[in-house]
Amino acid sequence: MSRLYDAAEPTVIDEKLLRSLILEQGPNGEAGKIIEKEGVEFHEVLEIRIDFKNVQHIENLWQLQNLVKLRLDNNIIATITGLDQLVHLEWLDLSFNNITTIEGIDKLVKLKDLSLAHNLIKEVGGLSTLTSLQVLSLGYNKLHNLNSTSRYLRKLSSLQTLCLKGNKFSRVPAHSGNETEEEAYRSYQMNCIAFIPSLVYLDYQMILQETRALALEQHKEDLDEILRNEREERAKKEENNAIQAIKQQHTLAYVDGLEQDEFFHSLFEDDTEASRLELLPGEKERLEEYCQEVVKISSDIVSIGLEEEKKRTRERELFQSAYQKALELNQKSSSDLIQKYEEDKAKLLNDHQIDTLGEKISKLHHDVMTLEMQLVDQLEDISKEFERNYTDMVSHMIEGVQAKMTQLREYEKNHHETVLELSTQLMESYSKGLLEEELPDGLRVLFADKDTLLSAINAAHDVHMQVIDNKEDSIRGRGEKDKKNLLDGLTQKLHKRNRERVTEISHFIDLQHDELEDWLGTKEQ
Repeated sequence: MSRLYDAAEPTVIDEKLLRSLILEQGPNGEAGKIIEKEGVEFHEVLEIRIDFKNVQHIENLWQLQNLVKLRLDNNIIATITGLDQLVHLEWLDLSFNNITTIEGIDKLVKLKDLSLAHNLIKEVGGLSTLTSLQVLSLGYNKLHNLNSTSRYLRKLSSLQTLCLKGNKFSRVPAHSGNETEEEAYRSYQMNCIAFIPSLVYLDYQMILQETRALALEQHKEDLDEILRNEREERAKKEENNAIQAIKQQHTLAYVDGLEQDEFFHSLFEDDTEASRLELLPGEKERLEEYCQEVVKISSDIVSIGLEEEKKRTRERELFQSAYQKALELNQKSSSDLIQKYEEDKAKLLNDHQIDTLGEKISKLHHDVMTLEMQLVDQLEDISKEFERNYTDMVSHMIEGVQAKMTQLREYEKNHHETVLELSTQLMESYSKGLLEEELPDGLRVLFADKDTLLSAINAAHDVHMQVIDNKEDSIRGRGEKDKKNLLDGLTQKLHKRNRERVTEISHFIDLQHDELEDWLGTKEQ
């Protein structure tokens, strides 16, 4: 039933309302007084109730970024919006509103408990991303298709508690003894129990083991079909995932677009003469042979790319390991120096020999900065070696690809010369009337004169060579660009680390000097 509160204007969720509710619902006693005095920190709020407020639109809740529990029940909300940024939400109550569609909650992936009871929802949807959802209440809505509802909800593998009563297909019998209504309600229960295997409670009643067994037996035929379809869907999904994973690997290795016969077909995508030249006698067979050669070379290039990417990945890992080890050793040495300084400082203070502490601070500063300078040199050596190795690897990959591209150009050149020679011979026979069979219309146009024929064949050859050149340039360009970005980023990282470390050391030493001045001042007094 739609909820309309004509006596009052819709309430706007604004900062003033939020602060008021947080103070009202916050802790009592001394803790409450502290919050009231120091002010409300929205990011610290974990739970809030905005119920019975005549709210029509969900808005301005983004400030409650760490909210875990939210009540918006008993309002006049028609559309679910404004919740995208509440990604930590685990409990959400939107019951007793005017909601017609489940939407706007797909980013709330931590949600465990969701109530949408007593709304106007006609169809279940918008829940597929909520893989943590355990409790769902959709009672007393406008749901009417039991099969589509149960089959959709079976996808929520964590769902344990479900309430659907009060919908068209799940009305509790008004009077005991009404066999028709009782049978319909039992049928609804059996359907949900059979098709939503994760359920433990249905309409807040525990599902007994014998009831589940009966439900599975009653719906065995439909379940078998569903399970078969799900297996097929999983197999297709796994296959697609595997294909995407391979494509991603090829992209990282700069050899995407070279899978199987993909590159061969790309040679002819912009070849406007291909369809007519294919009409030449024996050309289909020649193209099949040409395709096999291109596929073989493409496969070789893919192998080169993947193998070289594996080497580059290993080199990056070795560099990162050496880099991290150098940092850890340096940090340990620095920590040892500081610990020794702290021990000396405590002893000097205890022995009232504070006057010599300044020398200790200066020595600490010198020693820690010396360690930092040594680390800078060490990291620079590691980085230079990494740069040399990585540059050689990229160059080696490019050289390997270029060698294979040279083979491709040779095959293209041979194919072009063969087509040119055969076409010329065929044209001579055609002009002398020596052909036994009629030429297709497309070829007759090409054979109108020799210049037209040669122009078409050469144009096709130029297109193919351009595609080969572009692919080689793409692989080389991407490899060089990624190398440059990686090495430039590494240089920036090293400089940034050094600046931050020097600042950190200077700040620590300044603090020691300040402490010393305070102690000396106290001593003089």
